[in-house]
Amino acid sequence: MKLCGKRRKEWMEWKKSWMKRRRRTMRIKSEAREREVEALAEDVENGETRGVRWLKDRLLRIANDVEVENASENEGIEKDTEIKEKKVATAFIKKGQKMS
Repeated sequence: MKLCGKRRKEWMEWKKSWMKRRRRTMRIKSEAREREVEALAEDVENGETRGVRWLKDRLLRIANDVEVENASENEGIEKDTEIKEKKVATAFIKKGQKMS
C-alpha cells in the first residue's frame, strides 16, 4: 500500500502538522514542569512546605518524567510515529477507495 500523487501530498501535509502539534505539546508540558519545579523550590526557600515527604515525592516524579520524556523522544517517538503513520496511511487509502 503505497501513497502516490495527491494522496501522498495530503499525507505529508497532515504528518507535518501532526509533528508540529506534538512538538508544541511536549514543549508546553516540559515548560510547565520547569515552572512547577521552580515554584516548589521557592516554597522550600520561603519555608512554606506542603509536607517534606510530598515535596520529595513530587520532585522525584517530575525528574522521572523528564528522564522518560527524554528517552521517549529518542526511541519511542520513532516507533509511535511509524505505527501511527501506517494507521493513518491505511485510513487515507481506504477513504480513497470508498470515494472511487
